[in-house]
Amino acid sequence: MAPLTYNWCEGGRVPTRQSRIAPLRPRVTCSDPAASSKRATSSCDKRRHHALRAESHKSNRQTANSASVSAPPTSHSQTNNTATASDDATNAPAAAAALDLTTTTTTTATATTTTTTQQQVKSTWTRVKSRAPTLSLTSGAVACVVYPDGVLELSDGRASERRPRVHLSLGANALAHDPVRWNANDNKIVVEWVCGSTLEVTRPPNHEDAAVSEKDWWLRGRKNAVLVNFRVPSTAEPVPSPDFQPYPDEGPHAPRAAEVSVELDQGGSWYGGAHLMRQHWPLEEGRWEVGPHLPFDNGPHGIGMLVGCHWVSSHGVCVAVDPESRGLHAGLNAPLRSRPGRAVPGSTLDGYRGGREEDPWPRRAWGVGVQNCGRPLLPLGDIAQDAGDRMLRLQSRLGWEDDGVVHPWCRVAPRDDDGTASLRVCLSVSPDVREATTSALAPMPRPGRSPPDKIMQHPIWCTWARDHSGVTQDSVMTYARQIAERGLPRSAMEIDDRWQQRYGDIHFCPSKFPTAKEMVDELHDLGFKVTLWVTPFAEAASETYREGAALGYYVTSHSATPASEEFELGISLPGTALKFAVDLFQNLENGMFRWWGTQPVAALDLTNPKAVRWFLAKLRKLQEETGVDGFKFDAGEPCFLPSRANTHAELAHPAEYTRLWVTEVARHFEWAEVRCGWPGTSGTHLLTRMGDKDSMWGIGNGLRALVPQLLTAGVLGYPFCLPDMVGGNCYWGQSPSEELMVRWAQTSSLMPAVQFSLPPWRVSERAAGLCAESLAIRGRFAREIARIAKDSAVSLEPMCRPMWWLDPHDTSSFSVNDQYSLGNDVVVAPVVERGAKSRSVYLPHGLWRELPTWECRVGDDRCVESPLVVHEGRQTFQVDAPLAKLPVFVRVGSRVEAELGLTSAAAMRGN
Repeated sequence: MAPLTYNWCEGGRVPTRQSRIAPLRPRVTCSDPAASSKRATSSCDKRRHHALRAESHKSNRQTANSASVSAPPTSHSQTNNTATASDDATNAPAAAAALDLTTTTTTTATATTTTTTQQQVKSTWTRVKSRAPTLSLTSGAVACVVYPDGVLELSDGRASERRPRVHLSLGANALAHDPVRWNANDNKIVVEWVCGSTLEVTRPPNHEDAAVSEKDWWLRGRKNAVLVNFRVPSTAEPVPSPDFQPYPDEGPHAPRAAEVSVELDQGGSWYGGAHLMRQHWPLEEGRWEVGPHLPFDNGPHGIGMLVGCHWVSSHGVCVAVDPESRGLHAGLNAPLRSRPGRAVPGSTLDGYRGGREEDPWPRRAWGVGVQNCGRPLLPLGDIAQDAGDRMLRLQSRLGWEDDGVVHPWCRVAPRDDDGTASLRVCLSVSPDVREATTSALAPMPRPGRSPPDKIMQHPIWCTWARDHSGVTQDSVMTYARQIAERGLPRSAMEIDDRWQQRYGDIHFCPSKFPTAKEMVDELHDLGFKVTLWVTPFAEAASETYREGAALGYYVTSHSATPASEEFELGISLPGTALKFAVDLFQNLENGMFRWWGTQPVAALDLTNPKAVRWFLAKLRKLQEETGVDGFKFDAGEPCFLPSRANTHAELAHPAEYTRLWVTEVARHFEWAEVRCGWPGTSGTHLLTRMGDKDSMWGIGNGLRALVPQLLTAGVLGYPFCLPDMVGGNCYWGQSPSEELMVRWAQTSSLMPAVQFSLPPWRVSERAAGLCAESLAIRGRFAREIARIAKDSAVSLEPMCRPMWWLDPHDTSSFSVNDQYSLGNDVVVAPVVERGAKSRSVYLPHGLWRELPTWECRVGDDRCVESPLVVHEGRQTFQVDAPLAKLPVFVRVGSRVEAELGLTSAAAMRGN
C-alpha cells in the first residue's frame, strides 16, 4: 500500500494515497473552508475541479513527452519497471523502427495556481515523482501513447490541448503496483495489471483485407485509428472507474465492468450516440447518465429508439464502440448529484422525487411503453447547477443490472457468460468534425437507393393524432377528401392504430372497414398511396397469434417472473404498481407482456426465419387482396420482449431484435418507414421516423427537439429522417395552439420528409393557410431534395446537415442547435421559441441570399414582399420572423439560387 500523505490546500489538509505509477489528481478547495469538505458539491467547484484536472494532465503529459529514455528511474520504481519491460528494452530500437513504437519516460511536477473563467482559485497538488515507461503505436497520422496507470493519449501532431485522453477502469490495487506485463510486438501493445485486467492496442484491420470477419464490419474503412481492447475478469475490483467517478458503485451489487472513458473537454463539442428524449446539441449541454445502450421506448436514462455506437467531436475525434459488446452501457457528462439510491444535496433535480438531503432516492422503475408516461424526460439539462462529470463513458458489464434503475433487461444475463467483460473501442483523430463523421460512417452499409420520390416531395397524411384508435373507413375517407378539396400536396394516407379487429390480425376489421378494397381504390384515385400501421405484436385472442403460436413463431419466456421481483418493480411508481396488480390477477400466459396498450401481447420471434417468412407472406397477401402499397413498421425495440425472453436462435445482443425487424422485415417494402435503428440497419431505403412527440414547445420531446434529433440522425448514418407528425401526437389532452402548429410545419418543411396528422384546419383557418405556405416552400425545393436524397443513398452523408458541416473549422457553428442546412446551399432557421417574432441567425462562410416571402395570401395580412437581402457568412444577425415567415437562406452563386430565380424577385411571383 502506498504511504498516506497530505496535500495542503486553502481549506486545510486533505489526506491522499500516493501511487507509485498514477499521478495524484488535483485536490481543489474553495475559499470557504466549510465548503471544501463537501468535495466540490457546487457546479462552480466542479468546473474548477475539471479545469484543474485537465491542466494537471496537460502539464504531466507534456513533461512525459519531452522526457529522455536515458534518464535514470528513481530507486523506488527502478526494479519493477525494468523487470516488466525488460523484454522490450532489449530490442527497443528495432521494435520502434519496425512498429513505429517508441519508449519514453514519465516525470511529474507540482503545479500551484490555475485561473478559471469565474475567478482565480489557488490550489496545490502533489504528484508522485516517479519515472514510468510509456509505449506508443502509430496508425496513419495518429499516435497512441499508453501509460502504466491506464491512461491513453492520442495525438495527430496538432496542439496538445486537442489530444483526447482516455482512461481505463483500474482499481486501487492495480494502480498501486506496476503492470505485470508491459510490451509491444506484432503490431500491438499489450499491458496486464495485477488485477488480471488486460489491454491490447492494435491497428484496425485494413478495409481491403478480405480476411476481415463479419464481426469486425464496424471497423472497415477506419483511418488514422487505433483499436483498444480492454478486458476485465470477474475477479477484478468492482470499480468502474478509479478517477472522476461521480457515483462509485460500492457494495455487493456493484457492476463488474470494463470501462473506457474519454475526457470531453479535450475533444471540444460532442455529437452522435443516440436519439434521446431530451436531445441536447451538442451532447455535453445535457447530463446523460450511464445506462443500457440499446433501443428503448423512453429508456431508463432517456435513450430513444434510434441508437448508434459512435460519437464525434468538434476537434475531429471519433469514438466508436463494438455494437456487440457484452452488457454495453454508455453515458456522456453524467450528472454528479442525481444518482438514484444516493443521498442528494437538497434539490428537486429537474422534477425527480427529492427532498431533504438525508433522504435517499428511490430506485427508478422503468417498464415499457405507457408505463413510462409519467417518468421524467432525460437526460437532465441545466448544467449551470450540475456541470456533469465531463466524460464519455463506455462500459461492458457482466450483466444488465444497475443498483439504481430497474428496467426490462436488468435481470437478463448476456450470452456466453465466461466471466469476463470485454470492451473494444476504436479511437481516431481527423482534421475536423466533418471528416470525423465521414470516418464514423465509413463502415456502415449504404442504402444504394432513396425512398420513393413522391414521399420525399409531398407530405404523408396520417390518421393517428386525428382519430387515434377510433379510426374507421368513413373517417379516413372524410379526411382524404378534405385534403384533396383544399388542393394540398399528398403522398400517402397512413392508416394507423386499430384498423384490425385485434392487434396482430393482418386483415381489416370488417365492422370498421366494411369495403376496404373499394376504400383503397378511391384513395388511389385521389392521389394517395396507402400504408398501414403494423407491429410485431399479437393479442392472444387474435387469429394470427393462435396460428403462429402453434407453429412456435412467437417469443416465449424461459420462466415466469417471480412475484417478488415484479413487486419490487411495481411498488416504485403508481403506474407500474397498477400493471403489477393487473398482471398478477390476470395470470398472463407464457411470453405475454404489457406494451403501450392495455392488452397483453406476444412478440414475433424474428430470430426464426420461418416465422419471418410466414409474417411477410401475410403482409403480401393483404396487399394483393386490398391493394395497399406499404406499411408503417412501428416498435421493434428489444424493451418490448417478455422477461427472460426465449427465442428460436439466441440473440447476439438485445438490439439484434431491432436489426432483424428493419433488415429482414421492413426493407422488403418500397413504401415503408421504421422508428428504430441500430448499427447495421442504415443500409435500407426506409424512412426512419423520430419517436412520438408531445404537442409542446420545449426540448423535452417537443418542437425544440426536432432539429437536434434530425441532426443526430444524420451523424448516426440515417439521412432519410422523418420528423414526427406536425403539431405532435395530441397525447394526454394536449392540443397545439395556432402558433405551435404553424411553427412546427415550418420547422419540418425542408426536412427529408414531412408528416401531418392533426388537420391544420381543426386548429384554425389561418393555421391551415400558413401550413399550406410551408408546403409551398417545400415544393420550390423539390428538385434539390430529390438530388440530395439520391446522393445520400450512396454516400450516407446527411440530407439535412449541421452548420459545422458547411464550415467545419468555424468554432461558432459548433453550438448552433436550431438551424439546419438542406445540402450545402440552403440554410433553414425556423422559429422554435413560443411568442418569438424574430430570431438570431448564424450563417457559415460565403454569401447568402434570404428567400423572399409574401404575406398577402393568408387572412388579413398585408401583401408585403421582402427584399432580396444578401448576408455575409460567419456572423450572427437578427432577422424578422413573424408567424407567416420561415427564414431560409440560399448560397449566392449556387445551382439552387439559379433554379429559384432569386436574382429577380419578379420571377418568384405566382409560385
